Amino acid sequence: MLSALRFLPRLISQRSSPRMRHAAWHVLACLSFCVAWGASAQAQAHAQGPLPQAVSSTASSALSALSQRQLPTVVLSEQTPRVDLLPLTEYWIDENKNTSLIELQARANAGVDAGTELFKPSLGTDTHRIHDKVLWLRFDIKNTQLRQRWLLEHSFPIIDDLQLYWQDSSGRWMVLKAGDKIGRAQWPMPTRLPTFALQEGSSDVVRYYLRVENARVPVSLPLVIYSEAAYIKSERNGDILFGALAGLIALMLVASFAMAYKRREQAFIACSAYLLCLGLFNLAYAGLLQLYVWDESPLASNRMSFVLAALTAALGPYLVRMIVQPVARVRALNVLIAAQAVLMFFCAAVEAFYPTVFSYIIFNLGVLTSVVLVCSVIAAAWQRGEAITRWVTVSFVPVALSALPVVLRNFGVIPNSFLTLSAVHIATAIALPMLIYALLARSHLRRESMARAAGLPTKDALTGLPNLSKFLEQMQGSILRAERFKHAYGLIVVELSNHAWFVKEHGREMADRALIITSTRLQQQLRDVDGICRLDETNFAILVEGACQAGQLTKLAASLSASAHAPTEILPVGASLRLSICCALMPTAESLLSGEDASDQLGWLITAAETIPHEQRKMVRSIGF
Repeated sequence: MLSALRFLPRLISQRSSPRMRHAAWHVLACLSFCVAWGASAQAQAHAQGPLPQAVSSTASSALSALSQRQLPTVVLSEQTPRVDLLPLTEYWIDENKNTSLIELQARANAGVDAGTELFKPSLGTDTHRIHDKVLWLRFDIKNTQLRQRWLLEHSFPIIDDLQLYWQDSSGRWMVLKAGDKIGRAQWPMPTRLPTFALQEGSSDVVRYYLRVENARVPVSLPLVIYSEAAYIKSERNGDILFGALAGLIALMLVASFAMAYKRREQAFIACSAYLLCLGLFNLAYAGLLQLYVWDESPLASNRMSFVLAALTAALGPYLVRMIVQPVARVRALNVLIAAQAVLMFFCAAVEAFYPTVFSYIIFNLGVLTSVVLVCSVIAAAWQRGEAITRWVTVSFVPVALSALPVVLRNFGVIPNSFLTLSAVHIATAIALPMLIYALLARSHLRRESMARAAGLPTKDALTGLPNLSKFLEQMQGSILRAERFKHAYGLIVVELSNHAWFVKEHGREMADRALIITSTRLQQQLRDVDGICRLDETNFAILVEGACQAGQLTKLAASLSASAHAPTEILPVGASLRLSICCALMPTAESLLSGEDASDQLGWLITAAETIPHEQRKMVRSIGF
């Protein structure tokens, strides 16, 4: 550097080029700035101490023999009420699972003396496979707010064992324990998530050690430090959201049980069992059941989440197949669904009594199979294009897909994140109302089909109108009343005259729609006491009950004709109904010659209407008046 400085006067002299002089002045300015900054930093260091505050080591004698490696010190202050701790920690995995804290400190010091580091820096993407191992983490914390209480929270409720160690100001080791090896009631803070209160009343840098055990499930540690006020706010928000979720689950479960009791349908019974397992799994996965139901039972806290997940995965594909059964009957899928359900029930029993690494692998593969089966059944049913399949898709697919990040986390592919922790809860909140609606829609269709099948002996299958025999019974009663009270009744025959055109131009399905619209519009113009039936493919008969006058009958016939021209979106563009109407005041002298029975009277009017040539037929014709 000194040799370079000797050439600066030559570069600045007039003999050098303007570009070289400009560059030399820049170099000189940068060197002057660096010297000034270094001098000020050195003066500040002499005023404050040998090291900056952000990386200063503890002055406590209890930590003087610890590793010489400088951890980034977490400074707790009012400006940072929430701190993501994991990137500021270091970890080491004990393969033998028997290293004590004192031995750990000695090995860490020996590694530093030998030029190697025992602990490694942690990353937010770390996932540690520590089955039959122990994970140690260490981190340094300095509390600048002595009146403020700070809390360390592990944001995943399902963990076997957590132990937090530190030395207080007198050098005594302190330890706090949480995890599923002990009941929630024995935790230092009986909360939904493992939470520890950090040391209070000391402004020194305190080194903490966190010992973690977790069988089978790879560990990723979302560690967060909260101020007490921030923690209370976070818990309050969580309580509101989980309370709403629990209320929704309870409401949908009660509705499902009520419908199962009222309608005695197998789908509602299966749905009730599925909702019970899914709801309990959501509450267990959030840590609520462990906190409020089995807070004294470490065994239930440790195993019930896997049991409930296995039962939910077993019932999901079965319930989907049951809902879309009328539109999806694939034998291979049915066999796979039955086999998968048996396998998951077996996994649930193993997880409840004797969980192993092998059963854990089978459990996760079974959950993945459940996702594939749900999507396969819905895909097979989607081809029919029925509306109920879409609702089933909206209700089941989010729940099925929300299991994917959880399974990937269980296999150690991805770490814990918002997606793995909250996707199941969000999908459940979306799915439950949709599922109940899909079941109600399916039940309504089934009941409507059953009612239509039950009414086939007395009703027309296409329009739902009374058939001819029921119409004749009503007409016979009207004839008797007319004879007794000496009055006339009205009888109308209506023909959909352009039915053949609908069949030719738009097909049989559109022609059937035209018949249904015709029957609906005819019923809208009639009174409750009047009768109507479908005679054949294109003709309808209407009975006007009570004393009927000619003007009244003509007005009704005109209203029936006008209703045919009302616009509708069901028919093709430009198409409308064309009705040919023939009405008569009954009985007439001519009709009585044919007979006095209802069938004779109706037959006379039909014959009279058919004898009129087509070219002479008007939209509304009257016979006998």
